[in-house]
Amino acid sequence: MLSRVENAKYQIMDVPMSGEDIVEILQVQFEDMGVIVSLTERDDMPVNTASCNGYFYHQDWDGESNIELEVVVRDTNDVIIINNNAWKFLQHEIIQTLEHEIIHREQCESRDGFQPTIQFSSHMENLTDAQKRIVYLSIPDEIDAYANDVALDLLQIYNRTQAAKRLLNWPTILVSESPIFCEYMDLFGPNSDIVKVIVKKTLKRMVS
Repeated sequence: MLSRVENAKYQIMDVPMSGEDIVEILQVQFEDMGVIVSLTERDDMPVNTASCNGYFYHQDWDGESNIELEVVVRDTNDVIIINNNAWKFLQHEIIQTLEHEIIHREQCESRDGFQPTIQFSSHMENLTDAQKRIVYLSIPDEIDAYANDVALDLLQIYNRTQAAKRLLNWPTILVSESPIFCEYMDLFGPNSDIVKVIVKKTLKRMVS
């Protein structure tokens, strides 16, 4: 994964280009992994930056292309110059997003298809956005994938030994270290069973 992102880095960083140009470069790197790269815009994005969203299409779990990497820019008509700092952010987003969705694909492959662990029935429509987020983050498949997100967040800052030690003192982890882990702590409580499962799964990924 890292070598593919590094290949894209030397074509993208410090080179004026459009969002479509970025998409084309990334598509070459990830097409054989079953990834389709797309482009969208969001007006609250800073200029000369890009971010990512990811989607795994479980209905096509055994298809050739079932993961979408969506590149997000401020305006699809802008000329973008990604500097070193902006690239570090984008690189982390690409790797984290794709690994998250690949985990979901592997979960489906291990079960020979999509088997939802929580049934989203009509009563979900009556929940607030915060309640829906709690339900979503409680899904075992998401807990497994987000544990990898937490590991990547911490390993961006620390080596494996330091990251593991930091995680053993998890109530003190900051948003700047791992936004998704802090969201879990905020929603479920730092000493909740779900947070403890995230810690355990994250530690396992760090030593594997």
